[in-house]
Amino acid sequence: MRARLPLWLKFSLVTSALVVATMGVSAWFSVRGAIRAKRSDNGKHFESLGLTLATSTLSAEPVDWKLVDAAIQNCFVEDVGGTPVAPIVYLAAFDKDGTPRAWRVDGAELGLVDDAGAPVTNPTAQQVRQITAGEESLRSDIDTMQVEYQGYRLEIAYSLRPVMEETRRLIELNIAIAAGLLVLGVGASVGLGKWVTRPVAALSRAMEKVAEMDFKQKVDVVSSDEIGYLAGQFNEMASRLEQGERARNLVSKLVSRQVAAQLLARGEEGIRGERRMVTILFADIRGFTPTAEKMQPEDLCALLNDYFTEMVEVVFKYDGILDKFIGDAIMAIWNAPIDQPDGPLRAVRAALEMQRGIAMLNVRFKSQGRPPIGVGIGISTGEVVAGKMGSSRKWEYTVIGDHVNLAQRIESKTEAGQVRISESTYQLLKDRVEVQALDPFVPKGKSQAVNVYRVLGIPLENIKAL
Repeated sequence: MRARLPLWLKFSLVTSALVVATMGVSAWFSVRGAIRAKRSDNGKHFESLGLTLATSTLSAEPVDWKLVDAAIQNCFVEDVGGTPVAPIVYLAAFDKDGTPRAWRVDGAELGLVDDAGAPVTNPTAQQVRQITAGEESLRSDIDTMQVEYQGYRLEIAYSLRPVMEETRRLIELNIAIAAGLLVLGVGASVGLGKWVTRPVAALSRAMEKVAEMDFKQKVDVVSSDEIGYLAGQFNEMASRLEQGERARNLVSKLVSRQVAAQLLARGEEGIRGERRMVTILFADIRGFTPTAEKMQPEDLCALLNDYFTEMVEVVFKYDGILDKFIGDAIMAIWNAPIDQPDGPLRAVRAALEMQRGIAMLNVRFKSQGRPPIGVGIGISTGEVVAGKMGSSRKWEYTVIGDHVNLAQRIESKTEAGQVRISESTYQLLKDRVEVQALDPFVPKGKSQAVNVYRVLGIPLENIKAL
């Protein structure tokens, strides 16, 4: 059987995946929004710084470039706490013709060094032109902006490292929060998954029991939703299966399992009233009444149960239908309600094996101190009415007709240990069985005598051909 994941685990995995995806998307938008906001704040800050610097130093004509240079240098001065006023990489002021006139560069941030490898803080005008013209590549974490004022231009480049650092801390914080929430979410989803799928798990276990033919399974209906409806339907199904199993068990006590399977497959349509050519067998213990009167009730029941068990097993072996018990007598039929073209031969073979079984049973009875028994068996074949007979509260499948009565009359004339058949049965089997013709007799209720034959056996070659 293929391994499978429990439903609660699938539920938990899906729920956890949704939690992770939701937190991931939320964190991404949160960090992205924070970066945008911070860059926007920086842009506004440096735009304000540039306008302030321009209005305070570039308004008067001619422009005092020394004053501009001092103002630019002041922008790089550290405050008392040791933190730069602004993370400026370079700041340059340009004349109306585009000539750089005042500037300050943070060579360490820009990666600009002199021949000795030291950071350059006061590059040449040519170097400033190259930097501001884009001839010197800037790192991706550096933003630039320009402020135009009365034909003059200020260009400011500032580092995004503080933003990136803050972003990294924000990401780390989000990861920590997400990890904590994930642990809680997974635990909650596992608990929720087990709780939600508990009725389904109970239903699954019950279904496995039903698959093992245990139809007494029932599950609790704990809700009125689809799962509750499914549980109710399962209980109804199990109840019907249990009833069907009881019916099968009941039928299997009347017929062999093979015949029972066919009967159940055909349903009640297969046992409606109809005329059929049926072979009927009666078996009865000879002289049993005096013997029974001398026995204790429990001993009598035990003896009859052993006798009936032996007889019924033989009937079932040859796919006969056990019609009924009549006192210490047995009635069995063949070719009803299912077709058995070889029904007469099955009945005769069953009768002969019954007599052999009685002989072996008497050996056991003798060893147990029980009285031996002798059984006479009569068989007849003919058209009868077969079907379900009785009331709406109790009925049975049986056959009625002259040949039923004839089989019983023949059985009543049969000596212990013998099997006798009617003329109709003999005509169907005369080439396959060995018989001894007996004197005709007039059955009770009839005016004409009927022929009867004692079955001596079945030739070995005929048995092999069956």
